[in-house]
Amino acid sequence: MKRIFIATSFCFLLGISSAFAAEQTWAGQISDAMCGKDHSMMKHGGKKVSARDCTLECAKGGSLFVITQAKPQASITAQSIAALSQYGRVAQSFLGDRVPYAIAMTGGQTAPELAAKSHAAKEIATLWIEVKSCFNE
Repeated sequence: MKRIFIATSFCFLLGISSAFAAEQTWAGQISDAMCGKDHSMMKHGGKKVSARDCTLECAKGGSLFVITQAKPQASITAQSIAALSQYGRVAQSFLGDRVPYAIAMTGGQTAPELAAKSHAAKEIATLWIEVKSCFNE
């Protein structure tokens, strides 16, 4: 009887966790190359717009979405890319959530300057090639 209760409780909890997993809320900052982090100057039709709307307007103009601070193996990274691709081009390479970026930022350097053979340096090099190709189109 005890085994059945434990198994039933496990299945019940698994069912609950699966139900909650279906609903997701994403939190973060969306930005674009033109406005960067600050969208305060963006106006559309004479009215100020949100960071989201500013970014989507730039995407319509051909801007490239770049995923940063990503968790490479997390499903939310793939889901974010899929969601953004509905609005415009998304860079195939992304920048992971890596320590060299944080260290470089506090010292006024870049991750490749600090660790030339690191994953961060490879990500930057790959992304730069992709960004440069946008100028040749």
